[in-house]
Amino acid sequence: MNVPLILIIANLYFSISALPSFTSTVDQKIRLDDIKKNYTDWKIVKIRTFNRHILVESQRPDTVSFFDLYNLDNGEFSHLDTYSHYAKLIKIVNENRFIFFSSGKNHINSYRDFPFIIECVRNNEGQDEFTRFNSIRKPKYFNIGESVEFGNIVNQVLIDIIVDHERVEVLFGPNNKSYGAYTTIPPAKTIYHQDKNQFIILFTGTNLGDKFKLYDKILAEKNFYFQSVEVKERGQHLAVIIRLQKSAKFYTAEIRNLMTKPFWPYVRFAFATDIPKED
Repeated sequence: MNVPLILIIANLYFSISALPSFTSTVDQKIRLDDIKKNYTDWKIVKIRTFNRHILVESQRPDTVSFFDLYNLDNGEFSHLDTYSHYAKLIKIVNENRFIFFSSGKNHINSYRDFPFIIECVRNNEGQDEFTRFNSIRKPKYFNIGESVEFGNIVNQVLIDIIVDHERVEVLFGPNNKSYGAYTTIPPAKTIYHQDKNQFIILFTGTNLGDKFKLYDKILAEKNFYFQSVEVKERGQHLAVIIRLQKSAKFYTAEIRNLMTKPFWPYVRFAFATDIPKED
């Protein structure tokens, strides 16, 4: 998943410079009182103890939570990187694997990603506190009836829609204006009408592009997940209406940018009958 460059740079800055200052105690047993001394200028949100390990969740004002893992037997400290996004721990598999949920919001700017999963997995080749764990971004699937909000940049136009057997991609471009520091899609919200089995992606602060207005309706060939895809425009609101098959029970999405110029943003929706199982 590609992310705006400004957010990538900010992630690096806040992941390193904003962290508490620690004194290495590797190969020495430590206690909880020793760990707490590292957070004199931080608010400790929660301390979780398991398998001779301690996971500390801490914050500073106006920042996301930071997660730090300590081995009580040898003093080893590892930072679990959840980027600059607001994240919530949802599962401790063991001391080598942690699973977080991100709402898609961050503490740096108004960029709002589609919610996703962050999995922190131990890297046996890591040499320090910042490389002992790899952070892996994974899709978050929602029940078809769950509403999700994402996106944030207005004054764009819908350029194109691409439909295949599992996915619907909606591409946007500037409305006769250049983009600012980063590009992403307009504010959006998913809505489900159960009586019609319609999945609606409602975009605000946007319109149809001139080329796209040549089409009154987009009809996807009947396939496993869709019966049809339709676009309606009212004022500065666009509704992408997907009439589903009964097989579409869950959905996820990711916001991306074209890999070549003009780097326009798009959102890709994928549907599934069952949520893919994790190990």
